[in-house]
Amino acid sequence: MSSAVFIGTVQISLRALERVIALDFPLNAICTLPIEKGYRHSDYVDLAPIAESNGIQCFHTEFINSSEAVHEIQSYQPDFIFCIGWSQILSRNVLEIPKKGCVGFHPSPLPQNRGRAVIPWTILQGRSETAGSLFWLDEGVDSGEIIMQHPIELDYGETASTLYDKQVLGLENMLNEVLPLLKDGRLPRAVQNHGTATYCSKRTRSDGFINWELPALDIWNLIRATSKPYPGAFSLYEGSEIIIWEADLIKSPIHTGLPGQIQAMENGHAIVSCGGGTNLIVKKVQVLGKNEAIPSEVLKVQSRMGLSRYEVASKIIEQNNK
Repeated sequence: MSSAVFIGTVQISLRALERVIALDFPLNAICTLPIEKGYRHSDYVDLAPIAESNGIQCFHTEFINSSEAVHEIQSYQPDFIFCIGWSQILSRNVLEIPKKGCVGFHPSPLPQNRGRAVIPWTILQGRSETAGSLFWLDEGVDSGEIIMQHPIELDYGETASTLYDKQVLGLENMLNEVLPLLKDGRLPRAVQNHGTATYCSKRTRSDGFINWELPALDIWNLIRATSKPYPGAFSLYEGSEIIIWEADLIKSPIHTGLPGQIQAMENGHAIVSCGGGTNLIVKKVQVLGKNEAIPSEVLKVQSRMGLSRYEVASKIIEQNNK
């Protein structure tokens, strides 16, 4: 009977782990990130509670390639390692532990969009379709042989949250098909076409800062791409950070104003001027440290969000003079 060690630490890890357990795939141990390091991931989940409730050994590590973590995994002598929702690339020392291989998941149609922050980048790229991929991990960046892929269509207004949910559902469907194959010793493999590979770079919270001088379409894409479980697109308003959680395009703008200026309120939503004479309708906001709110509860008509070019230049000069 095949056995495995499961490695993960985010929401999608939990859902995958629940599926592995539901399908009675034997797990020797679960490895997750310590709670005090959970700030590394906006969608962090500690897997220790589900391990305990199912009688599965659990250990924590902040670096999967440390000698301590390698020794711990080796002690379980697994046939497989499932590494789903873990941002560190596994070293050769870890990859060589399981008898049959290490299974990973990536939310893209590999070899396209290898790398980091793939769900936000997928929306920012303006794609109408994507996929999730189960694959065999190797020492490269998402370059191992494909086990299975699940196609996904993006809807109008797709957000990081809704796309995340679609990727989770696709992963669960793939596990339903793949885990019985692995149990039976069948190991599907299809080599990636490395010549067509593309890559996504890391994103940080600061990359969600809104430049209101951009067209409304670009800002709308950013808001959707950085929505929950990510930190959100944000601006400045009356000296505080304000997150824009939900917005929509206005296809026929009737307001002209300065970028970031609130022109009107409609049903509690704010019409905001953007670059190129475009308008965006902002539907849900959150001042840092406060609860989410409709814009009419926070924003004032004719006030302005963001920084002007003069203010940006002044801040740069101020920093350079320190």
